[in-house]
Amino acid sequence: MRRLLLRSLIILAITLGLLAAAEASVRLYLRLRTGAWPETAASSVRRQQAEVLKLYRLHPFLNTAPHGGRRVRAFGKEAGFNALGYRSPERPRERPPGVLRVLCAGGSTTFDLLAASNEETWPWRLEEK
Repeated sequence: MRRLLLRSLIILAITLGLLAAAEASVRLYLRLRTGAWPETAASSVRRQQAEVLKLYRLHPFLNTAPHGGRRVRAFGKEAGFNALGYRSPERPRERPPGVLRVLCAGGSTTFDLLAASNEETWPWRLEEK
């Protein structure tokens, strides 16, 4: 029984060593071919999360606030803020004559996290109507 267990452990160690060598070889090949180390799923998520965090800045009273003028692309979506910190196109501070303005304020449903771009948000579509 002890001999069988020892042989099984040796086979397992050899198998794990071969798999590790194969993965290292593939990663090295991709590095030499593309000039960059291959991105794992976990590193891709971390990189995209870091992109999303660029949309916000520290605020003394709110903890975080929109960082005006920032745009990012992450998780297959695009989002950004105008200079005033709203998810809309740049607008003049003074309202032009004959123009009706509606302000949509709220949380995640107004920001519309599921929208693929600013143009897909419901406040933007409301503006088009």
